[in-house]
Amino acid sequence: MLQVLLSKQQERIKKEVADYIDAEKRGRSLVISGIDEPSASLPLKNRQADLEEKICNILDALDVDCAPTEVYRLGKRDERRPRLVK
Repeated sequence: MLQVLLSKQQERIKKEVADYIDAEKRGRSLVISGIDEPSASLPLKNRQADLEEKICNILDALDVDCAPTEVYRLGKRDERRPRLVK
């Protein structure tokens, strides 16, 4: 009986910690639209470097003193419009 209660308590704590971490990440996330995408023919490494440079330039222009930890595009590529950046 005690083992079952302890197991349930551990699961509840794990879920609360995971929820807290997710909320922290969402609170620090930034989504930007309208950033042009380079040609799909460029190597992935170059496209990623281009994206990171554009994001850093935007942050510098806004006088935001931070470095992004992750930068990536959301969704499938669409030639009609650029994807969102997170």
